[in-house]
Amino acid sequence: MRKYVFFVLFVLFFSAACVSTPMVEKSKDGKTKDIKSATYTLHYNTGLSRLISGKPTYAMVEFLEAEKFKKTPELYYSMGQTCYELKRYALALEYFNKTLLLKSDFSKAYVGRGIVLIALERYEEAITELKKSLNNIVFHEPESAYYNIAIAYAKMNNYESAVASLKTSIQLNSRYIPAYLELGRIYQKMGKLEYSASVFLGILEYYPELPQAHYMLGMVYLEQKKYFEAEMEFKKVVKLVPGTGLAKEAEKYLEGGGGH
Repeated sequence: MRKYVFFVLFVLFFSAACVSTPMVEKSKDGKTKDIKSATYTLHYNTGLSRLISGKPTYAMVEFLEAEKFKKTPELYYSMGQTCYELKRYALALEYFNKTLLLKSDFSKAYVGRGIVLIALERYEEAITELKKSLNNIVFHEPESAYYNIAIAYAKMNNYESAVASLKTSIQLNSRYIPAYLELGRIYQKMGKLEYSASVFLGILEYYPELPQAHYMLGMVYLEQKKYFEAEMEFKKVVKLVPGTGLAKEAEKYLEGGGGH
């Protein structure tokens, strides 16, 4: 399940990490590039690369260097992401705040704050922050806000509200996989196993090699006492991502350590 959580966070935080790369500015005469801007861009892009490759401490080194040459909302947002990865939650909130000071309608920063507050178990505050992101009519990823609102509701055991938020997320972006995975998980927690299985089967119809969906479907089949079907799903996980934490979890059930 930890691999599932990592997958979701990766999608949420890094799916648009490279879309806001600052442009290199030109000097007043329009002929030569501004050295400071070029240096900033180099460090910023290197930091993004380090962050996406799972090296947050190295990313932070680059971002701190970039800050010496220019301070932008995109930079502070990325620094907030990095601090979240490092579990430096208070510092992450500070950087997201700096993002919003420079650009008050930077909706991703509100989402970032919401995700941090969920990690801090401050769920009501998280929902408030996440809803702020939706005030921006040109926010391009509102599905991520509704998804995280659902996460907060689920943490408070308010599953009906969580389901409603996830359905809105899916309506806004029918290809947003994290919302489907979470919807299936919540249906399972609610005891609606047929609904849960239906969600995971629907994902696999379009993404047949998604290991998280196979694993979670296997877990549902176990609850339904469909042991053969569960075994097939766990075997697919091992085949798709051998040697990973998720595969090792699946192997436990195949060996009888966590099954019937």
